[in-house]
Amino acid sequence: MPNLVQAKSSTFKKLFNGSYYQIPKFQRTFAWQKTHVNDFWEDLLDAINYNKNHFFGSIVLQHNRSNEIVYDGQQRLTVVIALISIIIHALEEINNSKNDNQLNDYIKKLKRKYVYDKEQKPYLLLTKQDKDYFKKCLLEPEEYIHDKVTRKSNEFLRAHVFRNLKTHVNDRLQEIEDNLKKENYLKNLCDFICDKIYFVVIFADKHFPAATLFEVLNYRGVTLQPSDLIKNLIYSKAIEQRCSGEVDRAWSDFLDRASKVSINEFLKHFWILQNGQPLKGSLYKAMKRGLEGNVNILELVNEMRRHMVVYTDILKPYLGNRGAWNQWPEIKETLMAINKINAEVGVCYPFLMSLFNLKIGDDKLEFYRIRRKTLLLIENTFFRLMVCNKKTSYDLAKTFAEFSKRIKQNTVEELNELVKKIKQLSPDDGTFGQSFSTFNTSQRRLATYILYKLESYHRGKKEPITNDTSKVTIEHIMPQTLGHGWGNVGHYHKDYLNRLGNMTLLSKVLNKGNLGFTKKKNKFYKESDVILTKTLLKYTRWNKQMIAQRQKEMASTAVNVWSTN
Repeated sequence: MPNLVQAKSSTFKKLFNGSYYQIPKFQRTFAWQKTHVNDFWEDLLDAINYNKNHFFGSIVLQHNRSNEIVYDGQQRLTVVIALISIIIHALEEINNSKNDNQLNDYIKKLKRKYVYDKEQKPYLLLTKQDKDYFKKCLLEPEEYIHDKVTRKSNEFLRAHVFRNLKTHVNDRLQEIEDNLKKENYLKNLCDFICDKIYFVVIFADKHFPAATLFEVLNYRGVTLQPSDLIKNLIYSKAIEQRCSGEVDRAWSDFLDRASKVSINEFLKHFWILQNGQPLKGSLYKAMKRGLEGNVNILELVNEMRRHMVVYTDILKPYLGNRGAWNQWPEIKETLMAINKINAEVGVCYPFLMSLFNLKIGDDKLEFYRIRRKTLLLIENTFFRLMVCNKKTSYDLAKTFAEFSKRIKQNTVEELNELVKKIKQLSPDDGTFGQSFSTFNTSQRRLATYILYKLESYHRGKKEPITNDTSKVTIEHIMPQTLGHGWGNVGHYHKDYLNRLGNMTLLSKVLNKGNLGFTKKKNKFYKESDVILTKTLLKYTRWNKQMIAQRQKEMASTAVNVWSTN
């Protein structure tokens, strides 16, 4: 039996001796943030001050024909090489004025040994998303470390590594007046990094499965996410099925599309959609079990990519990425409402992905009608559950998961059946109305959603009020900060302030803060075009009894606004 793992200690100088180090495709992009880099710098200074060796953790390598594959250590190696390159550029700036051949040779030697070869190929080859930007920063840091970039991992490299470390080095150099002393400081710093930073280098035999190796490792300070491990599974499968190039391109496109939403949340909802049942336990373990069978991995990644487009449009309908929303503004509005309610609404996302990935049949009008009806029912059901303070039941989660798979066939019939099941699991009118009559919220976004819905119901076919929250805002009738005219409400102010009965919509021009109720009513509410605000004119005073009475009236309307019948 081969010896699968060997370990030995090594300095950075010994490690980088003409070898190339490759970060495998399935690993995460660069992930260290400013705190991690600052910790490295402070640890380094501490070791220098006390002239002691600095242990920098373990690195796990597997030998390949042309390079060493880095299974653990990407973050640390990246930061060390970045710091050496910053030292090199600082030395070049010093040498621009003195043109010292000896210093010039020293700089060339550092570059060729630790940073890149004669063809300027870096010795550390990062993932596809990071390697080009990393190389640019190594070659021309002044050109690339000041302007922001769009990819998150590139921005980490730019801001947290190169710019941050350059600032640390410059701060130290500013304390030194003489150029020769600056030169010596930089050389000593570089020598310390190369000779006094120690790693435990673990060499994994080529027979050791790469997927198993990656699975058991974590990076210093940055815990592996399910998406990192899942990516590893997918690439391992792709290598087995000899389609790693195609999967790499498809996965990169998938990641580019995933920039606006959580990849982990998407993968969870996607896997529920694939299996038609709620997820129990670890997402990674579930997908690992699922990928053990005869799965075409390229088809799976392409399916992920296709669903990611829809998933982004569901969670971010206001971005306008999907042309279909321009044709169906009511659906766009309902999706925006669904996303405002609460986090538990996420159980319906697998179903929504399936719903909006369906190809519309011959009866487009009927399909649109039932789809709109289903979305409204989802919105109203989840709103009722939230107001009644009821957790989403397993039965409801199971129903959405099941129908995410079922509606691919017999679409209209299946949707009609789903509608019936959701109605059965929704709080009834009496329970909802009672809960709404005492509901309170300090969340401005949620309160705005509720008041706009109530106002729209009262207006009917009248011209709707603007949805521009920069013009119309939440008005607390009994104000958040009590002023003159509110002296007798202090003992219940906190309990009733955020009750819906104490809120209305008002133009920002008219919203004048903490005036007394009578003054606000006669000067501002009277001028408002908002029906909810106009109804306040019938009240002669404002106290907790009036708040409760008004909210009870609002609850009667809410039963119709958020109807599930």
